[in-house]
Amino acid sequence: MNSGNWSTAGRSATGDGCLSSRTGWPRSILVVLIFKNAIPLLVCINDSAGLVGAGNEAARRLAEATLKEGGEPPAVIAKMAQRVLLRPLSAAEAEVVVQTENDLEQQFAGNLDSTKAFLAIGESKADPALPAPRLAALTMVASQLLNLDEALNK
Repeated sequence: MNSGNWSTAGRSATGDGCLSSRTGWPRSILVVLIFKNAIPLLVCINDSAGLVGAGNEAARRLAEATLKEGGEPPAVIAKMAQRVLLRPLSAAEAEVVVQTENDLEQQFAGNLDSTKAFLAIGESKADPALPAPRLAALTMVASQLLNLDEALNK
């Protein structure tokens, strides 16, 4: 793909087969951004062993902490967004993110072995008291929030 001054290429970084929420791309993507002047910039998103390192674990810990505060997914998502973005989500953003969380929770509920493997990434253990499909879905949402340009550039 070529977009203006950027060229991009993507591939699975971990090969774990988990898919992103809406795109069908592998969950862990290594994106290489190259300026027209050929200066490479590597950005690792959700890579458990790459540049970001503990990105997935950080997202899971954020999801766990927020989920433990209680509430339904829309309220939990609103709390996570406020923590990460320092602002509430707009109504349109909230609608998309809540639908994404619902879709992800259904996907994770349909394959508990993959869900447990996903939640096992990182050094800390996932809280077994929390429902695994919901925690996994909220971990993906937290990861998406943490990887927004708005969050990375604050």
